[in-house]
Amino acid sequence: MIHPVEFWKWWFADVEGFIEIDQLWPRGLTDQGKWPAHRRAMLSTLWYKIPDDWDFIEADADRALHTLNQQGYGIFSSCAFYREMPPYYVDKETGVTQVHKTRGRDVYVAGAVGVWADFDDIIEETPEEAIGRLGVDPSMVVSSGGGIHAYWRFDQPWCFEGDNDRHEFRSILRGLAHFLGSDVMVASPSNTLRTPGTINTKPKREGASVEVKHFSDHTYPVSVFRTVAEKREKRLQNLTPLPEGARGRLPRYVQEYLTQGAAEGGRNRAVHAAARGYNDNGFTLSDALGDLLPRAMADGLDEREATSAIESAFRYAPGTPNVSRRAQNMLAVRGNLDARPE
Repeated sequence: MIHPVEFWKWWFADVEGFIEIDQLWPRGLTDQGKWPAHRRAMLSTLWYKIPDDWDFIEADADRALHTLNQQGYGIFSSCAFYREMPPYYVDKETGVTQVHKTRGRDVYVAGAVGVWADFDDIIEETPEEAIGRLGVDPSMVVSSGGGIHAYWRFDQPWCFEGDNDRHEFRSILRGLAHFLGSDVMVASPSNTLRTPGTINTKPKREGASVEVKHFSDHTYPVSVFRTVAEKREKRLQNLTPLPEGARGRLPRYVQEYLTQGAAEGGRNRAVHAAARGYNDNGFTLSDALGDLLPRAMADGLDEREATSAIESAFRYAPGTPNVSRRAQNMLAVRGNLDARPE
């Protein structure tokens, strides 16, 4: 299994700046009664300057980070690099300056060494199928213990010259996530991902290893991924949205899901796909939860898991509604064509 420092040295090769490493206590995980299941996850953030601090990082990884990971903390690291560390955190109630600094924010990100995609969230196809559609071989694919993380390295670091570069990079990440159907919530420059060479400590992961499944070391110019983002923007511009307050008919596959459900092994993808159908056709998140949550729970998903899958579908911009162009034009005059099944 790859060592965390090996991953960091590969991903951040030729970079001068700061990287963020987080130790996160998972929600719901208990430690001999010390931390109740309802307590919010505990977070500690460390910052290192590279390449100056590689010796310190190696020492910490072998001692402190490894020990914390074995105790139950998840280890996450930044995907981009920073010009400087964020300010120290000051407790608003006590006014005391904390030893551990705050997590990174987009505004502090100085540059990027590549793009990434997180398939921990529910998607309508497998990660392999989605990556195949992209047609760009990942530099590395990691099994996170609960999903897939894919990384594509740039042929050289992209050092941002200002906010315009930072905003463009964010658009590239979001365009890639929408194209792949991966988690849009991690499509931000300051995002962190679970570090290869550690253990996934989330409940129900049973101590799964975070390990490399594919390594090509291919590198790509930024322009490859600009093209993906531009295609998404063009597609969104060409969509003919439903008029405000109007609804299209739910697609057949959604109605079949509501009546027939889904078998084990495809339940998460099925309820997520159904929720996308609701989103595309003008239904609200409340509508989707009201109709789909009982169906998903009847299939054996727990309420929290099903709710997460449904909510994740509404993070995407609505796609093409399930109505003809003529019907869309009529909607503007006739109002709501609600075809919700009873």
